[in-house]
Amino acid sequence: MIYREPIPLLEAFHFFRAQKFGFSLKDYLDNLIKRHPTHEKEFDEYFVHLFAVYEALAGATVDDEMTDVLFGPLSTKGRRASNRGRGDCIAELLIEEVSVFCREDPFAVIRGRPENVLWQRIAAAVCGDAEEDKLDNGDAEDLGCYNTVESVLRMINGSKLSRRSKLDLIDLTLTRDKYIDAFEAALTSAARTFSENRALWLPLISVFADSYSNEGGEENILDELLHFSDERVKDIVIYPSVVSFSSYYIDVDAESGLCSVDLGVLYRHFVEISRQQFNSAAEVSRIMSYLGDQTKFNIFSEIAKKPAYGRELAKRVGLAPCTVSQYLTSLNGTGLLDSHAVGKKIIYSVNRQRVDSFIAELQKILHGETE
Repeated sequence: MIYREPIPLLEAFHFFRAQKFGFSLKDYLDNLIKRHPTHEKEFDEYFVHLFAVYEALAGATVDDEMTDVLFGPLSTKGRRASNRGRGDCIAELLIEEVSVFCREDPFAVIRGRPENVLWQRIAAAVCGDAEEDKLDNGDAEDLGCYNTVESVLRMINGSKLSRRSKLDLIDLTLTRDKYIDAFEAALTSAARTFSENRALWLPLISVFADSYSNEGGEENILDELLHFSDERVKDIVIYPSVVSFSSYYIDVDAESGLCSVDLGVLYRHFVEISRQQFNSAAEVSRIMSYLGDQTKFNIFSEIAKKPAYGRELAKRVGLAPCTVSQYLTSLNGTGLLDSHAVGKKIIYSVNRQRVDSFIAELQKILHGETE
């Protein structure tokens, strides 16, 4: 099922997360125009609506100090919070997965989880890959050492997190309900603002609807557009996202086999522009420019060596998982990557056929064989 309505609470979540991690809509537009200058007028038309939506959401009535705590990135000692982090942010620890916002009462679901589930997620965020693997693989018993408040506090205090992040996580451990209440208040307010400004984002939903007009195309979207596969998938629901306009998020419920996709309203359009220009010097130049960035090249080369998931890549290249996630979304738009699910992880690998096509086109250019 492909829905035509965004989920307001999820839109609010994406907005706060992007805001606190320093995302700039203007910088994104500027870079987009540099890559595809012939589409400048078209991009400007889309971004008029996006700027209006972001401005409206920025005016939502929220507790700024608390949203900083909830959505600000966790940081390690001596590192700036804007470019480092282990567990991304407290809000992500609370929700577990974005598909919770598809539930009738997501905050009731969050409150209904046992406290030790949150403690185990904190352990996975603070201690890194080994603990996260246990959690993602369903080995909660192996995280039993974090089933008491005292054990969690010792683990946090002994971590390499900054003092500020330690204090926030300690407070979260001791007063979970306070954070859930603040989380609900912030998202509810911003979601209300989003819904009240429907006229601002409705034109972008029309773009989304035109992009996915074929009924029963959910499988093709996963396979051909998102390069995603998971043998557990039995049913697919896709929701448009205005705030996260150029990205996508995928969750697969292991028990029901329901695959929930939060798909940016402009994602397919951007990918198609990229693919249309692939057999051109401009597209080859764009991909070379992307791989010419040392950090982005390091991420791609690590995937070429061995398929990996986001947090694993973050550890290898020394970046925050959220930063790596942004790079992966951008790279996935070139078609150079494939992805599939293993447990709760999204594993990325190189699309060898696409890479070979890129190399062949580059060779033609270098040999003077293009028209």
